[in-house]
Amino acid sequence: MVAAGAVWLLKAVLPFRHRPLNDPDLGLRVPFGVDPSLNDLSTFPSGHTAFFFALSVPLWMRSPWLGSAAVVWTSLTVCLPLLYRGEHWLSDIVGGAVVGVALMLLLCRLIGATGLPDRVIRFSETHPSAFYTLAWLFALEIAELFGDVGVL
Repeated sequence: MVAAGAVWLLKAVLPFRHRPLNDPDLGLRVPFGVDPSLNDLSTFPSGHTAFFFALSVPLWMRSPWLGSAAVVWTSLTVCLPLLYRGEHWLSDIVGGAVVGVALMLLLCRLIGATGLPDRVIRFSETHPSAFYTLAWLFALEIAELFGDVGVL
């Protein structure tokens, strides 16, 4: 969530950048089901890319193989469609990945120093029903937050 917030802040502070889909010089055909009048947010950096690459960092820290699989999955199922649909430039995708990975590495270091992961594991062992209820609600919030791919 910190990565998503940072991306929104960067989009507000950095110079505005139009989507490739809205650039008449490119002559792109609008893919079926894509609304060419996307919102007026800047495209740099990509919020979806930052968010999903940020999620792959803890997986990579746990298992490099699993983290690599998450990066490949993110590249194929999140980044490639954003490029194909003309919603982002390649530099938007790369910028989003850099922002997401950098913020998550920083957060992992800060959170690890507080001992929070150990407390969460202890809470999950002592109160499993409350833990899984909260985990489900958190996952639902993430799913609802990015329900419409066209928003970012």
